[in-house]
Amino acid sequence: MEDDCLRLDMSAGVGSSLSGSFPVLISPSGEYLYFQRSRIGEGMPFLRNGEDSTTLSLRYG
Repeated sequence: MEDDCLRLDMSAGVGSSLSGSFPVLISPSGEYLYFQRSRIGEGMPFLRNGEDSTTLSLRYG
């Protein structure tokens, strides 16, 4: 964690990586993560063009 942001270092394959601090809210159950664009405008690889945030959910079964 950095301030109120989650620090992520990700690799999406050969020569493709992302490093930054992203605001993240975690649900009390731990099943949902709400990601926002970083303070400097960097987006997570799974954000579509024009999106500023997204929710990821844990699925199992």
